Amino acid sequence: MAPVKPFPARGTIHYSQLKIIAPVLFIATLFVYTFYAPLRELYRDWTIDPNYSHGFLVPIISAYFLWHRRNELKLNRSSFSWIGLLVMVLGMAGAIIGSAAAEWFVLRTSMLLFLQGIVLFVFGWPAYKHIWFPMNYLWLMIPLPYVIYYSMTFPLQRLSSYLAYLILSIMGVPTLLEGNILHFPNFSLEVIEACSGLRSIMVLLALSAPIAYMSSLRLSCKILLFLSAIPIAIVANTLRLVITAFTGLFGNPEYIEDMLMHQGAGILVFFLGLILVLSLNHILLRVPLCRKSS
Repeated sequence: MAPVKPFPARGTIHYSQLKIIAPVLFIATLFVYTFYAPLRELYRDWTIDPNYSHGFLVPIISAYFLWHRRNELKLNRSSFSWIGLLVMVLGMAGAIIGSAAAEWFVLRTSMLLFLQGIVLFVFGWPAYKHIWFPMNYLWLMIPLPYVIYYSMTFPLQRLSSYLAYLILSIMGVPTLLEGNILHFPNFSLEVIEACSGLRSIMVLLALSAPIAYMSSLRLSCKILLFLSAIPIAIVANTLRLVITAFTGLFGNPEYIEDMLMHQGAGILVFFLGLILVLSLNHILLRVPLCRKSS
C-alpha cells in the first residue's frame, strides 16, 4: 500500500500560498518604508480636504480587485522582469527630485511609479497584465496640483452658473447672471469653488472606473462610460444649483447658506450621478457596437 500523506494542520500556510504572501509582504514593507512621508501627507490631505475624501476608498477598491485576481497572479507569475527594475529606478529618481523641490505631487506620482515597478519586477509582466486595473486605479487617489486644480475650478464655476441660468430662464424664473453669481428678485446665489462641480467629477471618475471595468462592454465603450462621469457630474451639479435656487425663491433664502443643506445637496448630486452612470452602462449594453462578441 502507498503511504498516506498527512493532511496539513488547520491554520497552516501552504507553500503555494507562501509564494504569493511573501512577495506581497516584501512589496508592502519596502513601499511603506521608502515612502512613509508621502503616504502620511496623502492621508492628511484625504482627512482635511473634502475634494479628496474619496481617496480612502480607492486603495480599498484596488485591494478588492487584487484579491479577486489572486489566482491569476499565482498561476501567471514568471521570473523577474527587468523592465520593472527600470520603472523602480525612474520612480526613485522622481522621488529624489520631488523631495529636493518639496513637490508633493511629484513625490506621490513617483511613489505609485515605484510601486508599479516593484510589482512588475517581482511578479513579471504575464502576471501584471491580470492586475493592471487595480494597480493603475490607484492614480485616482492622488490629489491634483493646486495650480491645475484652481485653473479648472473657475471655468467649471462659470459653466455651472451659465447652465443653471439657462435652465432657470427656460422655466420662466427671473434670473440675472453676472460672472458666477446668479441674481434673483429676493437673493443672490454665488457659485463658489466648492460648488464648481470638480469634487463631483473626481468622485464620479473614481466610481465609474470600477463600474466600467466590471462591465461586459467593449474596451472603447468602457472608456466612454468612464469619461462620461465628467459631463454627468457637471449636469448633476447644475441640477444642484437649480434646486438651491428654488429653495431660496420659494423657501427661506437663509437655508441656502446652511451647511446641512449643502451636505444634503452634495449627497443628492452623488447619488444622481451614480444612477446616471449605471443607467448609461445599461443603455450601452443594449447597443450592438458596444457589446463584446461572444
